[in-house]
Amino acid sequence: MKATENNVVRLMARLVERNFAARCEPGKTFSWLSPALPLPRDSALARIRQELIGHAAPTKTPLIVTAYFSAPLNLIFEFDEARQFNPWRARSLALYPADVPLSFSVRSYEELCCDTRTRRVTVAKQKQQAFLDALVDLMPAAHGLNPTLRIAQAELVDNPRQELRESELEKRLAKLLDERVALRANTTFLHMLRHPSAKPWVPTLFATKQKREE
Repeated sequence: MKATENNVVRLMARLVERNFAARCEPGKTFSWLSPALPLPRDSALARIRQELIGHAAPTKTPLIVTAYFSAPLNLIFEFDEARQFNPWRARSLALYPADVPLSFSVRSYEELCCDTRTRRVTVAKQKQQAFLDALVDLMPAAHGLNPTLRIAQAELVDNPRQELRESELEKRLAKLLDERVALRANTTFLHMLRHPSAKPWVPTLFATKQKREE
């Protein structure tokens, strides 16, 4: 099994259903995730948009996110492929407010952005994608959602063509999810874990069935 978006979303849905009884909604849209909506002039997103795309007309179509997980998680999930890591994504991350809640490893993402291999994507599209990723990271909090959870394909496999057993891919995904939970354990995810439908995190929340039986 390859670590493709469809496969990862399917395994994520299984893990989240098992541990939180949360529903997975792939390909969801939100009206407030439209790149063309006006932004407060002094906001981080306004600065990012100005620096990356300037006066170029952004699309008016709301973004389609990888997946959305319902209560008690109430969060967007994004699966990031190699094309999304470039100097412009690194620049957008540098412009994020220092206190913004994030549910992914910024350090890991910055390291992935340092990969100098040529991407078959134009600079204009790289800049546009970096802005759209920032939109998905910074907008949800203003609309009552928990921080967007991101996982990069490169965090799961050494290369996109790598084949793994389904159980191994699920195990790697579960390990990453536990690390993300630990990252936010004192804030966002702590509230999730206290929800009646959430199972105790002892010692790992997303451990696969096989691991729990050992």
